[in-house]
Parts: sequence; structure tokens; C-alpha cells
Amino acid sequence: MLMLAVMTLVGCTDIIDAPVNPVEEAVDEGPSYTEKTVDVNRDGQAYGQVTLRFYADMPNVPYISVADFHKVMTGGETMKVQRQGNLYELTTLDGKATVDVKDDNLRSTTYAGFVNLMWMVDASLAPNTMHDGMGEKGFDATLDVVENGPVIKRLLQSPNNMDFAWGRMALQYLVHDGGHTNVRATAGVPDKISADYVQRMLAVEANYPEASAMFEKNVKELNERSKVMTQLAELRRQAYGDVLYKANSQKTLGVIIINSFADQDEKAWNKYYASPKGDSDWQELMQNYEKDNCIAFLYALGQAKKDGVKNLIVDVTQNGGGSCDIVAATVAMLCKNRTVQFWSQDALEGTNKITTYQIDTNFDGVFDERDDTYPKFDCSDMNIAVLSSWLSFSCAHQFTTLMKDYDFPIIGEHSGGGTCCIQVMLTPDGQHYMISTYRDRSTDKNFANTDSGIPTNGGYAFDYAHFYDLDYLTTKMQELYVNK
Repeated sequence: MLMLAVMTLVGCTDIIDAPVNPVEEAVDEGPSYTEKTVDVNRDGQAYGQVTLRFYADMPNVPYISVADFHKVMTGGETMKVQRQGNLYELTTLDGKATVDVKDDNLRSTTYAGFVNLMWMVDASLAPNTMHDGMGEKGFDATLDVVENGPVIKRLLQSPNNMDFAWGRMALQYLVHDGGHTNVRATAGVPDKISADYVQRMLAVEANYPEASAMFEKNVKELNERSKVMTQLAELRRQAYGDVLYKANSQKTLGVIIINSFADQDEKAWNKYYASPKGDSDWQELMQNYEKDNCIAFLYALGQAKKDGVKNLIVDVTQNGGGSCDIVAATVAMLCKNRTVQFWSQDALEGTNKITTYQIDTNFDGVFDERDDTYPKFDCSDMNIAVLSSWLSFSCAHQFTTLMKDYDFPIIGEHSGGGTCCIQVMLTPDGQHYMISTYRDRSTDKNFANTDSGIPTNGGYAFDYAHFYDLDYLTTKMQELYVNK
């Protein structure tokens, strides 16, 4: 993998403990894995142990169970999952629940789980009606006063599976925050049962007119976002074709296109760092630019340096997010700085945090001062700007925020927000949903909330028709850097 020194955040999934009173029937156990017990240290204090799981097909990726993740975040055990044949028993602070996804009658009350967990959603994150005053009223009381809120509440309190499912579908419209929060009934449903579950929901949709109408509003919002994405994609394709880097004919302006910060080719990076790391090894690494967003950026940056462009624009107008690791590496290369700082805040406790990434910017396999003085690419002679849009979400918004904090201009349109990481939650019945985690909301360097988007520099917001016009962009860059 790309070498970064940083606090590690790992993905989480459900843990399957030893069966209790196992049912005598074949059970699909999934791919093989090994497990390792590790100590938990929170601010210098021991908080017990958790189990990390490593699957055979992804031996370098640690997984942590939802139960253990909550133990780490809360400083104590708050839930436990046990498997009983094809059923799951979930124990939470609200009691025990047995889950069978084929059963249309839930075995416990689920609404308490939403009340206890959804209140953690930051009231400033989502634009919809649910959040008007929710910070003062709380989740439960807000449902009593918003349009169709009492209907949703009744459905969420019902022990009938389909009632609860359609309550979740309606709730999605109220808590939609651009992409992170997902309480739809289909969230986290395994592929093997998803189609059957959806068919059962559609078969009774007529029984839930209010819930169906609210979910359609959410679908309409998503469709509007998709229309803008399609519009921008077509405009850029007409102007640039299908490329990751485009320069004007005079080679005075180069544009690097980053459509995602998500794709990583671990195999390619492991091979590179296991080698002598000579020029031939670098060229071999660059051949994987279509599989890895960081390699794609480095490949395009190499083209820009070869062209000798003075003005460089990093285009994240169609970037929906990804990994902070890739964001950190990208910012470090553009800043000629081996360390990159992320500013954030615990939305519940109000504490401010600074996370420092150290980047191997010369890709020699060592974190040292040479990463500052002799990076692989020195961008200090370039005029750099970020071209963003309201579709620049999550890690793309994070990238825009950091670049603004490091004094690079933002042009085009304000970014789209999405300052929180995703956190997977469980109802007492074991059904999944996701929220924008309350534990780590990114901010600017002054610890100010930026979820409404990073604005462009004054006078440098412009229409989509100019987003991919190289002549227009050249003029704007010349204006921005007139005295440099």
C-alpha cells in the first residue's frame, strides 16, 4: 500500500461468535479467516481487548465487529452478537433480540434503537425538514411535529417487519445528508436475500401511501443529483475526451482529473515497496493508473511536469469521496510537505482534534526529511487551484477543505459537504443502517464546521459551461496569480 504514517481507522463488519445451541443444519460460514486479539488503549488507559479478523483473500485488511467497535468507542461493552444456526441473537442495552430476515414479525421492539442512536446525528448535517430544531427537541420529539412524522413513528414502533421497513424508507427523506446517512430498509441487507426482501416490500407498498410518497421525494433528490453528474460528465467528455490529464495547446495550463479517492491497488504498491524502487519499478507502478486513484494522480502529475505547465488545476467536480489516505498523499505532493494535518471535532463532546499524516513523498520507503527536500515531484514552481462543485462530496470535500486551509484557491462552485465518516449502526433486531458518525466531523483549520461547503474564492464562481473551457480556465488562473 501507499506508505502513510497515521492513526489507523479500520472497516467494521459483524462478528460471528461460537454458536449457542446450534441448529443441526448446514450453515454458510463464508470465506476462511484468522483472528487476532489486541489490546485497546484510549488516551493512555487500558480498555480491555477486541478481536481483529483477517480474511484469507484480503490478509492485510483488518476487520472489527460492530460490537467490538462500539466497545472501543464507548469504553465498555454495549452489544454482543451470537449466531444460532441461521438466526442471530443480539444483546444490547435495550435487551435481547432474535433475528430471522425471512420472518415478517420482528421478535423485539426496534424503535428504541433508533431513538437511542439517531439522536447522535448532528442536527446541522442534513438539509431536510427533520433537522429543523432537532438539536433542541431530539429525534423522538421532532417526529411528533414534522410532516408525516407521526406516521413514520407509528411504523417504526410496529412489530411488523413490513411496517418497520416502510417506516425506514420514509425516514430516509427526513435524514438524507447527501450520501452518508442511510436508514433505508435495504441498507446492509445481504445480496442473497435483498431481491426477495425488496419484492415483499413492493407487494405491500399500496398499504403505505404516506411513507411511499416520502421515499419518492428522496428518490427525486437523488435523481436531480444524478442529472447534474451526467451533465458535467458529458460537458467534460466533449471538452477533454476520456482522459485523466489535459493540457492546453500552449502547455501553459494543465488539468488533473480525480474522479474518486477510493480505488487502491494494494498489490501494485506492495510489489513496488518490496523492490529496489528504481526508475523501472516506478514506471511499472505507473502502469496501474487505471486501478488506483493515487497512482492515477501521480501519473497525471508526471505528465504535467513533463509538459512544463505553469498553471495546474485539480478537478474534483465529479468526485464523490473515498479514502483520507489518498487525500493526504495528494495534498502532500501538491504542498511539497511531508506532513498533512486534518482538523476535526467530536460532535458530541465538542473536543477539537488534529491528526497528522506523514507521507513518503519521494517514495523511497523511508519517512525522513528527504521527503520535504527531495519529493518525487516538486510542485512549488506551479500555480495550483482546485476546481470543485457541489458534487464534490465526503473525501472530495475534505480535499477541497485542506487545499483551502493550505492557501490554495478554490474555483468553480462550492464543494458539497459530507464532513463525517460513515458509521454502521444496528437496531436491537440486528438490522443495519448508517449515519454520519458523531465522533469525528472534519472542520477547517479554525475548527469551524464546513458541511455547507467550501466557497470559491471571491469572483471565481462560474457556470458549468466554463468548467472545462481551457481558455477560460487559463484566464482565471492568470488573474488569480497575476503577481506571482
